[in-house]
Amino acid sequence: MSRDEPLPPIWARPEPRGRGARPALSRKQIVDVAILIADEEGLDAVSMRRLARELRSGAMSIYHYFQGREELLDLMGDTVAAEMLVDALPEDWREALRAIAHRTRASFLKHPWLLGTLQDRPRVSPNLMRHIEQSAQSVISLGETGAGIVFAVDPRLDLQTTALFFDDASRTFPMAAEPVAVWLRGKTTWIFAAFSVCVAAAVLARIVLPSRFPVPARPVLFLALTLALGPGLLVNGILKEHWSRPRPGEVVEFGGTLPFMPWWDPRGRCDQNCSFVSGETAGAAWTVAPALLVPGALRIVALATAGVFTAAIGGLRLAFGGHFASDVVFAVLLTLAVIWIVYGLVYRVDWARLIKRMTARSGRPLKT
Repeated sequence: MSRDEPLPPIWARPEPRGRGARPALSRKQIVDVAILIADEEGLDAVSMRRLARELRSGAMSIYHYFQGREELLDLMGDTVAAEMLVDALPEDWREALRAIAHRTRASFLKHPWLLGTLQDRPRVSPNLMRHIEQSAQSVISLGETGAGIVFAVDPRLDLQTTALFFDDASRTFPMAAEPVAVWLRGKTTWIFAAFSVCVAAAVLARIVLPSRFPVPARPVLFLALTLALGPGLLVNGILKEHWSRPRPGEVVEFGGTLPFMPWWDPRGRCDQNCSFVSGETAGAAWTVAPALLVPGALRIVALATAGVFTAAIGGLRLAFGGHFASDVVFAVLLTLAVIWIVYGLVYRVDWARLIKRMTARSGRPLKT
């Protein structure tokens, strides 16, 4: 690693090695003592000198394990975040969320300094993201299953929802001709296009200038894969082109000539760019991916903004007669599912170690 290239996060770096004999300390020992001090006396009492005194070591020896106090705080936060994880997540979503809430509350009560650390040191650590992932895992299956059951049991709900935006007298969707609504839809299309260009530029920069580009590889890979696999391949490449559900404006009930098809039946008469699912809504829901990477307390604001943006786009597609309600709902749920899966693959799988194990088992060394 060159001197100009920034160091990986503290949790991604191996334990330092000493010269000759094995080091007398470890990062875990130091962090455990630091947490005890913070719990009893507050975070201000945690210093390198205090840790050295408690561990009966030289003050400078602590810097052999941490570049500074900030890295120590990062690893303290990640260590405590592990206490929030539920070992065996209940299958029932209510019980799962209750277990997560109890673990989280207990951790904050046991470590009063934790909340301030997460706000002042907005780093997305492995255990903190596992905690977020468990929360998402608890409810994402509920959303997909619940939506499927609701719209499958009564497919007419799609027609009833769309009828709210349809004018029987003119046999049109009036909102589709409103200048402000049309302007808003056009602007949101440009927003998604700008996101796509930024992600493509980041990928290119990582390939051409890997040592000089300031953004790490994993966030770039995460954003690129979620964008390509979610709104790109799954929604626009597969479903919209091969799930031949007619759009609301094409069915007989709303002035068209084609029969209405429920969401689960792909045998409609739409040729291409069909109704299931909403591409623009999927693109809006994808903004959850970059929002997840926003540090600290601002992440909540970013996620809320992404949620409002997605709801607005979905509402416009309904009002314009471009999609049924089930198209919008499943666009959101499928995109969120892709984000969840890709995050696990990018951030939780140690690909370098996995490749080494596969190479060792095959008996053939990896070519470099």
